[in-house]
Amino acid sequence: MTMDHLIESFPRSVAPFAHELVSKMCESFYRIISDSNLEATVDTNDSGEETIEFGGDDSKLYTAMGIMKTISSIIDSMESSPAVLQLIEPDVIKLIVHIIQNSIHGNNCHIRPSNYAEMR
Repeated sequence: MTMDHLIESFPRSVAPFAHELVSKMCESFYRIISDSNLEATVDTNDSGEETIEFGGDDSKLYTAMGIMKTISSIIDSMESSPAVLQLIEPDVIKLIVHIIQNSIHGNNCHIRPSNYAEMR
């Protein structure tokens, strides 16, 4: 049984711990991203479709993605608990801002379209 399944199956049991759980998961996410050398490149094929390829430690990438999926499950499960959502909102917003800022300007994750030089 995965963490996501537990959260979805027992949202009322998770609710008292949701804030602390999200906070700890965000800390883990930040640590994984800063400890790894994850790089992403965007390539455009002949038909104009863009693909994103990630380099670096795949296990850390999958762990970070799993953390994001679990946080998403917590948010979905707490939809009927506005008070809980209000508690976890600052952590989630901070995480989203961190991801956006680092995917554009960060040291650990470089996502740039193939025509990046032309766009500058």
